[in-house]
Amino acid sequence: MFKNCFAVAAAVALALVSPAAFAAGEGEEPEGSTGSATSAMPTRFNEAPMLAEMVANGELPPVDERMPAEPMVRPVFDEIGTYGGTLFVYHRDPSPWQDVGDMTEISPRFFRQNLDGSFDSGLIVDHEQSDDYTSLVLHVRPGMRWSDGDPLDAEDFVFAFKDMHLKEGVEMWNFMGAPLQDSQQISEYSFSITWTEPVPNIVTDFAGPAGGAWVGLQPAHYLKKWHVDFNEDAEALAKEEGFDTWEDAFRSHYWWNPSEDLARPTIHPWVLTSSDTVRKVMERNAYYMVVDPAGNQLPYIDTVVGEIVDAETYDLKIISGESDIAYLFTTFENFSLYKQSEESGDYTVHLVPGLFGSEMGLQPNWNVADPIKRELIQNRDFRIALSVAINRDEINEVIYFGQGTPRQATVPESFSVYDDAWAQAHAQYDPELANELLDGMGLTERDRDGFRLAADGSPLQFTIHHQVIEIGSSRGELLELIKEYWEDVGIRIELRGHEPAFFWELTDTDQFDIAVRAFEKLIQHLAASTESNWAPLWDQWLSEVYAREAGAGSEGDLPGEQPPEWIEEHDRRIYKAQQTPEQSDEYRELIYQIAEAQAENLFWIGTVGQVPVPVVAQNRVGNVMTSFVPRHVWTGGLSEFADQLYLKDQ
Repeated sequence: MFKNCFAVAAAVALALVSPAAFAAGEGEEPEGSTGSATSAMPTRFNEAPMLAEMVANGELPPVDERMPAEPMVRPVFDEIGTYGGTLFVYHRDPSPWQDVGDMTEISPRFFRQNLDGSFDSGLIVDHEQSDDYTSLVLHVRPGMRWSDGDPLDAEDFVFAFKDMHLKEGVEMWNFMGAPLQDSQQISEYSFSITWTEPVPNIVTDFAGPAGGAWVGLQPAHYLKKWHVDFNEDAEALAKEEGFDTWEDAFRSHYWWNPSEDLARPTIHPWVLTSSDTVRKVMERNAYYMVVDPAGNQLPYIDTVVGEIVDAETYDLKIISGESDIAYLFTTFENFSLYKQSEESGDYTVHLVPGLFGSEMGLQPNWNVADPIKRELIQNRDFRIALSVAINRDEINEVIYFGQGTPRQATVPESFSVYDDAWAQAHAQYDPELANELLDGMGLTERDRDGFRLAADGSPLQFTIHHQVIEIGSSRGELLELIKEYWEDVGIRIELRGHEPAFFWELTDTDQFDIAVRAFEKLIQHLAASTESNWAPLWDQWLSEVYAREAGAGSEGDLPGEQPPEWIEEHDRRIYKAQQTPEQSDEYRELIYQIAEAQAENLFWIGTVGQVPVPVVAQNRVGNVMTSFVPRHVWTGGLSEFADQLYLKDQ
């Protein structure tokens, strides 16, 4: 629970989706493209016609000189694609997290996880981990280049870890499960990283955002002039550019949300060439270090154009056939809408098995400031009553067309450690039992509208806090159903929406009753942590205790509130799981105990889970991504396959 870690839960490395193999399509047989092992290395490389023309004109080096001698090989979903064309997508805002957007998920990473859960090399071709799991030596794939043609080597990784992550005043994301201690360059293509705590599952983390273009490496050759450790005139340069400090100027050139400096080199398949509040344009990266099994340098598509629209227009563009591919903001609730226009829009709706244990999870705040509400929420019978008052079968039929799974908030069935009893725990629809439990807690008196009064006779009302949602959306319908179910057993409910920034700020305090979000991950979501928010004051206390135990805490009184002993034991079990190798029996036992605790105590209350994700793609688009890899925890993970998309009419 170090708050600055944003650690990807170690548990998500275990199978979240059923493994499926890439299939070889028509045309040249993509040898080794099963997605379960490293593909055979092509002996020659091909390139896009637009790049070949630039080579012929002397504007670019030949493809063999732009690529590593042994590039990364991308297995393809269906078939070897063809080059050319523009992909048209629609974005909901200027942020990177969009359909085929400029997010870190779209870039190569240190390691690649295949659909069957195995790992291949990526930016890193080999590594050695210390016996105590606190240090790692990594060997960079030789011959890679940034999008401006400058060599990419160990310096770029050390610059990110040592000179950015560990530099005071430089904001970075971590995703690595523990605070960094140091990073050193060993040779041109080797470097080391050390952590203050064990990180036994770091390979999994480095196959995700931690090993991507933002967190794990940065273009040192380009950024050094704005960094005070490399340029003694950095402060003066900052003033020239209109910034108060070198940190502000530096951030403007390296930060990614949004990218302000479009000249900053990247390792993405496409380079962002223009970006404003209306549209984004990305052009192919001539130095992209990934090929398909036939030796064709990826990406296949020349240009990606993303027009920024509102939520309603986003769906209208899909059903009108104007969106070439959409997945990040599609919803299963709109499945019938998408299906109705498949023929007229000349597209196909692909359903990808869902990742979430619960599409909408409810988080009663165990630390809520109101003492009456706090006593109720911390009473297990109250949480069970809320759970069994929910008609999950009705939610599944009304909201998800019967395609989800009514269940408690827990791991999906495909998770390698799974017990069906966890999904069934207090998930039956039993309003009679709910009323019996509530009556047994002394909540027998009601007002003239039939709503229960607190034991002292005062009015009792709970507020469900959620992020602002579009009027008429199915998410709003689901919340209205929850309100109806709970009011049917006498609990008065108010629904209150907030802008995202305020929502996250609010749910880190004792000033909310119940919060709403998807149940995506096992470990952090069940910890008393800010990744979950079911016990924000206990999290503050525990986070500082863990920090001090690791020698990284502050002095003085502990913040927040000390949790009960059994809560601390539960939280420490989660903390230990993050420091235990995933393949070990000890890890499996810890995960079992953690999931058992959720089933018994309902830190979260689930509704319906495992709902398929609609990926809507024009029929002219090939190699549509139709599977997640085990470490994926959100739909944006599909973006890592975007470099193999191609247009069939080119």
